[in-house]
Amino acid sequence: MAASDEMVPYFSQSGLFQTKAPETNTSERKTFRISNETVLNTEKLSSEIDQRPFKDNVKNYIIQHDQTIGPALTPEEKNFLIDYELNKYIEFYRSKNALLKNKEKKYYDRVPGGEIYMTYRDEELGLQALRAKILYSDTSKIQQILLSSDQGAFSLRSQDFFNSMLLKRGNTRTEGNIIDEWVEVTSPRKIFSALFPPKLKPYVTAEPKIESEDDTESVSLIVNDPVRNSKILYKISGHTTKQVINFKAAKYLIMSKHIQRYIKNPVDISFNTMQSPDGFPVLETTFFVSKGSKSQPANAVRIRAVFADTYLMVQELIATKPLMQSSFTRNLLAHTLFHPQMAAEYKILKEKEEREYIQVPDEELEFVDEEEVKNKL
Repeated sequence: MAASDEMVPYFSQSGLFQTKAPETNTSERKTFRISNETVLNTEKLSSEIDQRPFKDNVKNYIIQHDQTIGPALTPEEKNFLIDYELNKYIEFYRSKNALLKNKEKKYYDRVPGGEIYMTYRDEELGLQALRAKILYSDTSKIQQILLSSDQGAFSLRSQDFFNSMLLKRGNTRTEGNIIDEWVEVTSPRKIFSALFPPKLKPYVTAEPKIESEDDTESVSLIVNDPVRNSKILYKISGHTTKQVINFKAAKYLIMSKHIQRYIKNPVDISFNTMQSPDGFPVLETTFFVSKGSKSQPANAVRIRAVFADTYLMVQELIATKPLMQSSFTRNLLAHTLFHPQMAAEYKILKEKEEREYIQVPDEELEFVDEEEVKNKL
């Protein structure tokens, strides 16, 4: 049965947008939990209308909806992002020798956005067109994309597709529990445990990376913000020393193994000192590592360290200021447990296993004579 491009009302599964789309379409929605009350939505609708062999024409309709991890977008951020996204289309289609026919920014029923129209030559289908429209709410980016013949780019159905979009504000409130939905990871030497969001594109594209070498272990994760086009780089490190760690030793380790990777001479770095709910001493600091602009904030680095006995845990998070202040980031930092007692018990257990390992002397090993085996066969 041929796909139909008759336009019918489409209501997103998240409830955050509605539009008209081809009757024959496929859609997929995924949710990404950022707190016990809120999930982010990523939803895609696509429809291919292939009129061949009756007519040499193929139309592709696409809607992509994503939400930011951070707080509400400012007007300045939206203005910058509209230009950024439109220019991405220009760069992508440069390889096709595409001709830019129109590019504009404006408000669509008080919602800021932009449109782009380009044409290019396809070997099979002839002159083709790209039309794309981008809208931003306080928390969302939505893209409408149409690939078709140049003649069909502004047909009545194409216009209906672009003109019917209604994007709503806000996130989706869905009660849940981070403890149940995020993934628990324990470090190799049992110095710490932490909850990480599960792998879910476009936010998390890979599992946490676990490393262990000498007296240091770490678990790291990269989280993407598809709206702000920014990343959160998060790493938890566990250090083991031969002597009991005090404040002076903790500061030295933090400076030499963490902060000096960003600042060669961190003389101006100061720490806030406090006590964790478990009674462990805590050192915290935040500093900027690059010069920002009005549209692109500088990256900030937040360091939080906890220590006891011969163990030091360091949480290291790099993000722009808006993402650093988000509830998601606060939850990422909060869902971490430092357990030096477990690490000490694990160390004793491993040392005991090594002592109990008995290697049989070479003279007591029974060797098989290959020639004797062959003769028996």
